[in-house]
Amino acid sequence: MLPAIVEPLGVDARMEQNIYYYQLADGPLGGTLASAQKLNNTAAPQMAGYILQLERALFHLGKAQADVSIAVEHVDDVSVTRGRQTLLQEQDKNSVNLDTEILGNRSKALWRTLQIWLTQRQNADGAFCERYLIVTNTPVNTPIAALMKGVASGLSQPPEVVSALRAAGKSKSKAKIQQIIDEVLAFDDEVLTELVSRIEIIDHFDASRSRREIANGLAIDPELMQK
Repeated sequence: MLPAIVEPLGVDARMEQNIYYYQLADGPLGGTLASAQKLNNTAAPQMAGYILQLERALFHLGKAQADVSIAVEHVDDVSVTRGRQTLLQEQDKNSVNLDTEILGNRSKALWRTLQIWLTQRQNADGAFCERYLIVTNTPVNTPIAALMKGVASGLSQPPEVVSALRAAGKSKSKAKIQQIIDEVLAFDDEVLTELVSRIEIIDHFDASRSRREIANGLAIDPELMQK
């Protein structure tokens, strides 16, 4: 899929230390696709996850302004930067089983994502990124994730999400996820509320339904997306 999309644009690709770098050639488009980690052809689920990251990077690239860079596996699964400022960070969650509830109330996908973003804040002089996206290829209907989705639309408020997170964390267990949950909930409500207010969940993402939009954004013939 990727070569069919990028070759008409004039992309310079090279590999260094198992990382592929893609540089968009001069043209009418803005932005650069900074890097994409080498795909592991022996692990189908992992490969599907990498493909989702590349699809999302191309989605952002099609909307990028001239001074914006799009990176894969740099800062986050996908990130949007301007100069040294990170404008958007994205965690992509893929499952080969479309019936899987990826963002369950005590799932690693949910809590590890929060842990990563909170830890990054500690290492960034207390500053949060402008926007945080969690993107899944499956529908999201679990209680906490549904509340998070509601924040963006105004149907719920960040403090409600924080309360739900703390309630879920009260169910102590010896599972490894409990340590991650405890680390997240060690942050005070003010910090958690600020993070939650910046999170958007995009569920059931399907690049095949976005191909025309991606093609229009990248100024290429949509028919190439079908080859």
